[in-house]
Amino acid sequence: MPARNMSAPPRIVFDCKPVTAVAPPLTLDPTQARALRVFARVSVPGLLFACLGEHAPSAWRRFRSIELTVPTGRSRELRDVLTADHLWRRWLMVIAQALAEGRDCRSALAEPLDTALHLAEVDQRFLAAAARLSTAALPQFAVVRVLPAELVYTDPAELDPAVALALLVRTGGPVFSVSRAPALPTEHCLDLRYEYSAYGEPLVEVQ
Repeated sequence: MPARNMSAPPRIVFDCKPVTAVAPPLTLDPTQARALRVFARVSVPGLLFACLGEHAPSAWRRFRSIELTVPTGRSRELRDVLTADHLWRRWLMVIAQALAEGRDCRSALAEPLDTALHLAEVDQRFLAAAARLSTAALPQFAVVRVLPAELVYTDPAELDPAVALALLVRTGGPVFSVSRAPALPTEHCLDLRYEYSAYGEPLVEVQ
């Protein structure tokens, strides 16, 4: 297409020809092309049930396999058992220490529980052990949806307890980040089920 410079002389005439670039074939990383998908769920009561097994206190065992969708007197009763003497925090400490040292959780939980240990020391030991848990199988980032658990018992047998704890302690609000420093879960976690969604293959098959 000719173009002319109509200013004062000397005038210039030049031709413009469109150039069509050949686009290379587009290839997408499958993990980037895939939508977010649920890859794990963590319930603290469920984790404790699975790890304790028959070592759970007799007052707690009768709650096994209870499915609760709304708050009931039985769910509140179970919560009272969990929070008595801060048992759930002490059990999580024992589980985290056993996992960090490569020991079996059930064997560690079969040993007498030190209920006299000060809670500040319990929390310190838990965080120190949780920081040693491997995060190699975890995504760098995940979106966390919090669902009311109503202390429902869900067996996370297919999810490694070490993975469950590593997810739990690096969750802050609606976000999980593998680079986040481990933090103490609050008592509020007893009432919730955490659902993790990220790109890539799921850690377990989540229905």
